[in-house]
Amino acid sequence: MATKFRDWALQYVLADEDTARNEIATKAAKEIESSQASRPVLGSWAASVGEWLVSSTDAADESVEDGEETQGSGDIVARAKALDFLAATLQALDKSILKPDQVKMLAAFFGSMFNNDTKAGITASAKALRQLTTAKNFKPQLGVKMIQDVCQLKEDFRLQTAATRLDLYELFQYLIQDPAVASELQHEYGASSGFMVDLVQLCSHERDPKNLMVWFDIITTLLTSYAPSDEVTEELFKTFSNYFPISMRTSATSVGVTADDLKLGLRRCFSAHQRLARLTFPYLIQRLDQGDAVTVAVKLDILKTLQACIERYENPQSSLVPYIDKIWNSLKYEVRNGEVQETSDATLEVLRAIGTKLNGTASEPLDVEPVKNYIDLVFGDSVEDLSNPTYTKQAGQLCATVVASSLRAFLLQGSRLVDAITQNIRQPKSPSHTKDLMFLLNALLKERRTFTQSVRDGTSFLLENPTEKDSTAFKALFHQVYLPLWKQSSTNPFGEHIGLLKEVIKGLALLVCQQNLASDGAQDSLHSAEECKEIASLLTHKVLEPLTLSANDRVSATPEVEQELTQALRTVVVESRCVYEPLLANSKAAIVARDWRAPSERSVQSLQEIVARIAYVTCSELPALKTLSNGSASNQLDSFVCLSSVLLQMFDSLLVKKAHPEVLGLIVAGVHGAMLNFRDACAPLPKEVIINPTLTAQGSVDWDGLFKEAISGTKQTEGAGLWHWSDLLPDQCSDLQAKGPRTEREHDVFADFTRLSLYTVRYLYLRVTKLTPSVAGQPEEGAHPAIRVADDFWNLCEDASFSLDPLFVQLQGMASLVSRSLDAASQKSLQLAVEGFRLFRESAMNGELVHSPKRAAQLDGLTLGILESLWPDAMVDLYKPGGLAFDFVNSYLETAPDPKDAREGHADAVVSVLGNKYKQSPHGASDEPTFYQSILSNAVEGLENGLSDPRLDQQPETGMRLVYQALTVFEGGFPRQDKSIPKYIPVLHKAIAHEVPRVGWYAALSLERLVREHPYLSTDSHAIVRPLYKQWAYAILAKPLYPSALPVNQEYPQGINNAMAILSVIRRCSFAVYGDDVQDIIRLIVAILQKLFGPDPGYATPSDAIAALAVLREILDEDYVALREHLPSIMENLVKAVARPVRGSSRKPPSASCRKLGVQILSGLPSKFEERYLLRYSLQINRLLAESCGDPVREVRREAMAARERWAKLD
Repeated sequence: MATKFRDWALQYVLADEDTARNEIATKAAKEIESSQASRPVLGSWAASVGEWLVSSTDAADESVEDGEETQGSGDIVARAKALDFLAATLQALDKSILKPDQVKMLAAFFGSMFNNDTKAGITASAKALRQLTTAKNFKPQLGVKMIQDVCQLKEDFRLQTAATRLDLYELFQYLIQDPAVASELQHEYGASSGFMVDLVQLCSHERDPKNLMVWFDIITTLLTSYAPSDEVTEELFKTFSNYFPISMRTSATSVGVTADDLKLGLRRCFSAHQRLARLTFPYLIQRLDQGDAVTVAVKLDILKTLQACIERYENPQSSLVPYIDKIWNSLKYEVRNGEVQETSDATLEVLRAIGTKLNGTASEPLDVEPVKNYIDLVFGDSVEDLSNPTYTKQAGQLCATVVASSLRAFLLQGSRLVDAITQNIRQPKSPSHTKDLMFLLNALLKERRTFTQSVRDGTSFLLENPTEKDSTAFKALFHQVYLPLWKQSSTNPFGEHIGLLKEVIKGLALLVCQQNLASDGAQDSLHSAEECKEIASLLTHKVLEPLTLSANDRVSATPEVEQELTQALRTVVVESRCVYEPLLANSKAAIVARDWRAPSERSVQSLQEIVARIAYVTCSELPALKTLSNGSASNQLDSFVCLSSVLLQMFDSLLVKKAHPEVLGLIVAGVHGAMLNFRDACAPLPKEVIINPTLTAQGSVDWDGLFKEAISGTKQTEGAGLWHWSDLLPDQCSDLQAKGPRTEREHDVFADFTRLSLYTVRYLYLRVTKLTPSVAGQPEEGAHPAIRVADDFWNLCEDASFSLDPLFVQLQGMASLVSRSLDAASQKSLQLAVEGFRLFRESAMNGELVHSPKRAAQLDGLTLGILESLWPDAMVDLYKPGGLAFDFVNSYLETAPDPKDAREGHADAVVSVLGNKYKQSPHGASDEPTFYQSILSNAVEGLENGLSDPRLDQQPETGMRLVYQALTVFEGGFPRQDKSIPKYIPVLHKAIAHEVPRVGWYAALSLERLVREHPYLSTDSHAIVRPLYKQWAYAILAKPLYPSALPVNQEYPQGINNAMAILSVIRRCSFAVYGDDVQDIIRLIVAILQKLFGPDPGYATPSDAIAALAVLREILDEDYVALREHLPSIMENLVKAVARPVRGSSRKPPSASCRKLGVQILSGLPSKFEERYLLRYSLQINRLLAESCGDPVREVRREAMAARERWAKLD
């Protein structure tokens, strides 16, 4: 056995790899464990390193005889490894098997090394002793002995490596934090704490950052867990204070400790225990009073250390109160002079900490006198400065900080400070002086609001009953201060009055937030409902003021004041529910009273801002739940109920007055904005809303029942939102007004919001449409009911300049927003797929529900608004044979839309959505072609027939319309990678290569539609989108065209069309899709640009180069090296893409988009290519960019200036 251990010891000493040494130590540990740590085995293990220890002793003796001072230096490394073998074995050993005498023996052995072998034995011994402390049979007495042994190192401790010292620090740290060892140390040394003195002498010269962190922690433990005498406390204080202020040299090698870590560690020492107060406060104050000798960083460190001591010292009566005068006298000028903002802020935090500490705790409150004396001390030196504009802000900060340090301080002296501020406001020196005083007053209002909220939430406590003086002082502020200043500053909100007005606006909102604080903690509004309404009326009048101005009047407020008004009014609305009615009533009256039949541009802009502001103010935050006067709970939906109903009333009133359609669109935009704001306020939102509507006897949705379910919870509110809806829908609301409060279900705010929003969309859809079943009162023979735009809307469009599009775009967006929130089952049960065509007019079935020349394009937009956000499962019934989907698409294919008519895009999008979201109807037979196969076949058949028409040369617009229709049908199937598509792709290729130039060129340019990302074909709209569909589209659309597109020459004119088609497709794809063909694509780009910017572009225009330039920019970003050999041709064409033709030139000018792309590419070249490739073009490009800096389009100018800076560096 002894031989085995000696062999392992030898192998360990000779091993160089840590892994090998760990394996050897593990073997030795297992051998000991297998013998249950028998004495013979343990003895053999300990004796296995004897030859190294003996040789070191002999060497030491010889060196002494020879008069040398070194001991066995040749064996130090081997000896250290041998001892480390023992330590490593202990680390791997299950130490629970060691017997008490064995632990004691091993501790004595390794402890002796600190006296006998300070060169080789310290590292291993420290490691071994640390392992022994975790042994089951470790006794506290051994911990005391270990500390004594290690302290024998004395001066040799400093000679150890930093890593060895760290092991010893961690050993000390473990021992002094162990409760049993700590008890033994106190029993052994008593009040003298001699071991602390030994530790201080041993470690006081430490400089290593890691070691210092542990050393500081040890000192903190000694001060907090032990009871050293005053003399020892002073020694400890002297030890760590010598490091203050601490810093750290920057090093290329990370040590894992920052200067901030060291500062925090040292700060914990200063704030460890209140017994340090007599030393800490004089020391820190003395360091702070050194004046200019103290840097800002050191001053901040001192202030933060002071704050930590104040906050952590217990028994403030003895540890803090005696030093308050000195601390104040030292700190007050830091704020009063205010030279450095950081130190001012840190000083205020110290002063706040004093006030908070003097307040005590709920379980251990302190006497009130120290708080009073402290506030009197600060007020005595500061209150008079409030009248001096130079020091008003600083003095106010000092006073407000101590008053707001605790609720007790605020209740004691808050009203006194308010009186002082009010007195100075009556005698201001300047508007800026008043502004500073108002800033201070607003700060007190904020603090009071915070305190009242904390009492309500239980995070603060009342030590004294609130006094009448507190409420009276703050209640009087509205009439004595804020209202007079509002009248003074709101009439002239410019120049130096802007800052004052902003503070007044903030203060008015804060006044509404104030609560009375009763002794029992109960709270109600400090101001009456009438005062809150008056404040809301003042702010609302200012918001609505732009409506009263003429074109020659000066603007009523700057943007920053308007923003402050909006935020203040929002706060008022959230805090006081009683202001909803006057706010909305005043807004409605101001808007409806104007004549909006021919508004000026300024009036329309003002209305847009006001409506958006009101929507934000009332709906961007949910009001807090409160108990109403009738005992019921408030409903958080009230704000949206009130606003939506008022806006709809305004919509009806303005429509009767024949307001401009743009104005009507802005009112609807307000409803849409309210929905968006309220939706955001409800975050986090549920993934989907589930609505199970009631059906009528005829199987239709009971929309009135849905409305009642949403709004029933608001009838008992004080905002009276229901009454507005009752004006719009008297029949639906009459029974709700008669019933008592609903209590049978808990209201889900977002679900009710969705119900009401859906009903609002339905209301507007019905309002803007009509059903035309007859002519001159008699039904047409064989005619079906047809949906049209309502007469009162068409009557507004007698003037050709009027357009209904903005109004219908808002309606479309609203419908999409609401339906997107619903799950598929709810969408289906609400029959939204069918409603998308009949637009909520239940009596209209089939007939002209679909696209037709007689149907206004705007109605297709309403259809799209519903369908685009439906789940495919909710649309299944549309696809049954002869159903609405078939009728709509077939009607669309028969009408031949004009590609130049932007309004036709609504019908196109509906067809695309229907083609994308179809699922085979359960009514269809399995052998029948699918819906998409049918419509795609019809579209392609129509395209083939049209392309073969010999009249196409004289009527190319017909061919372009057929291409447009076919691509619309293809558009829905590409994202879903429909299997029906590939066999029809050759027809598209045939159209691209058509002999009629305009038709082929148009088909090539339009091919990008198939891979463009449309919002109605996105996953957010529940469309079916395969993740790799663009790669699939590139493979079947573009790849087959390369052979016929290369080389591009005049012998094969259709080649240029194929090249354009390829670029149109890849323009909408990422580089990863087409990167393998980049060389061929660059040749196509050069050919296209030469064609378009050449002397004879023919039917093409320079604007058609956008696709080529966009792809070129992408290649420059992703693989610029591929462009190097084509650089001359590229530069030649880029110049033509950017330069505007000279006067008299026949060349068509490039569009602004072309010029912008060209400049962006030029801007990117210097950062990609070396100068030798670009210098030859430098003069020409710099001249070109200088001309572009004068481009009439702002974005082009901005890009040109950036590009010019980059090219200038080449010179």
